[in-house]
Amino acid sequence: MMIIFVLWYFVAVKASKVAKWILVVFFVLGVLGTVRSLEGTPMSILVFTLGYYLAQGIAVFFLFRPDSIAWFNGEITDISDVFE
Repeated sequence: MMIIFVLWYFVAVKASKVAKWILVVFFVLGVLGTVRSLEGTPMSILVFTLGYYLAQGIAVFFLFRPDSIAWFNGEITDISDVFE
């Protein structure tokens, strides 16, 4: 789990494209692994798991917005530029 936090740090603070794509790969592998193991899963765990992947999917989606792409390309250096 610590690896994910470190990757998000590099994405959010250092604008690392490599970390972004590693996160995307981890997300896809996690979803595929979860889909394969859903049979027989208790409903309470299923709800939390689906909520987790929904939140993570939204976060990964935001990595590909135009302002995020500008951040990764170094075009945005000040966070206040995003909110104008």
